[in-house]
Amino acid sequence: MSFAPERPLVLATAGLAAATAAALVVAAPLFLVVAAAMALAVAAFLDLLALRRFPVPVVEREAPAILPIGENRPIVLHLAAPSARRVLKLSIHDHHPASCAASGLPLHLDLPPGQSATLQYRLQALQRGSFTFGPLEIRLASPLGLWRRQERLAAPAALRVYPDYAEVVRFGLLAAERRLGQIGIHRIRQRGEGSDFRQLREFRQGDRLAAVDWKATARHGKPIARDYQADRDQTLLLLLDTGRRMGGASGSISHFDHCLNSCLLLAAVASRQGDAVGLMSFAGDKDRWLPPSKSGGAVAGQLLESLFEIYPSDLAPDYLETARRCLVLQRKRALVVMVTNVRDDDLGELGPALSLLSRRHRVLLVQLREDEVERRAASPAESLEESLEWSASIDFLQRQEEALARLPIAVERLASTPQELPGRLASTYLALKAAGKL
Repeated sequence: MSFAPERPLVLATAGLAAATAAALVVAAPLFLVVAAAMALAVAAFLDLLALRRFPVPVVEREAPAILPIGENRPIVLHLAAPSARRVLKLSIHDHHPASCAASGLPLHLDLPPGQSATLQYRLQALQRGSFTFGPLEIRLASPLGLWRRQERLAAPAALRVYPDYAEVVRFGLLAAERRLGQIGIHRIRQRGEGSDFRQLREFRQGDRLAAVDWKATARHGKPIARDYQADRDQTLLLLLDTGRRMGGASGSISHFDHCLNSCLLLAAVASRQGDAVGLMSFAGDKDRWLPPSKSGGAVAGQLLESLFEIYPSDLAPDYLETARRCLVLQRKRALVVMVTNVRDDDLGELGPALSLLSRRHRVLLVQLREDEVERRAASPAESLEESLEWSASIDFLQRQEEALARLPIAVERLASTPQELPGRLASTYLALKAAGKL
């Protein structure tokens, strides 16, 4: 408990001091100033005494235990006033985790005697990890408004901030309704591709002659083709770069978090296709290895639990060592999706690493495109400074494209801005699977 003077008391005291100084300068009688000072002192004392007797309201915080990064959620405070004769004038501040941004604080209200109230503010998580709420800070105003009393109520609460799994939830809902295009996933089915038999149907223009089922054709008296669907029971391994170049940001979300969200969505899509999904991180302070698993819808949850406290490091990726480690840990053939942010000076090591991986696995290189660089390259230059930025952006993009063009032909490539990556990555996976390239 602590007390502090409010603005009216400070101004009144300053006014009396000024009046005293003026009276001394002009040699005026001081009895009026002394009387006013005594009256103010008595009023301040009685006001402080009344404030000390005020009861402290009961406050409970209602907050989620888990929050996706970037989400803006309400935090609800329930207040109850103990029986008292006076209306409590309150200001409330919540010591939320410093990694979150709050709007609507502090909260103000007048709480009648014996009544309850519900207030709320909004909290946005800006960083993944485990955090804790601090105490609730309450300020009570005295009856005359001359003092304030500050109380700190212990209200610890744990908060775990996960990658944004909203797209995974939407995927599950839209997949059931066959509306995946709404989240940027476009499924391609190539007739006659794959090895899992799906059904017999009439032969159509564009079908391969090898797809004709001659026994069924003879039995029906017209051309009948076998229809195959994409193979199931395959393996997807995600290689996630956690190095220093993944720490850039697009808006309030880092490039690395966009990649995490994309990996979660791809894991959900692959699990729905019947494939095993695993993940290996590299270039981090502590790399993670999750062996491929066919856990259905639980795969995304396992990735959430394993990766919500992983952050980009200050290390440079060692692509060749990553490829060697991947070959040791993953011996069965898989689609290896390497998500990274590569520059032209990385080519000397990245090329041999991808060649090594492609000897056993199908490899898809996912290259993040710097949206800020592309924005500057596409913007008209109206000044010398803007012209220099435009020239530097064009040069950067050209050198990057030339470097990537020299990668092994056997490696599939996907270049995308962080915002577009979730839908484009899932669509590329489905296209490769439909074409039988896994």
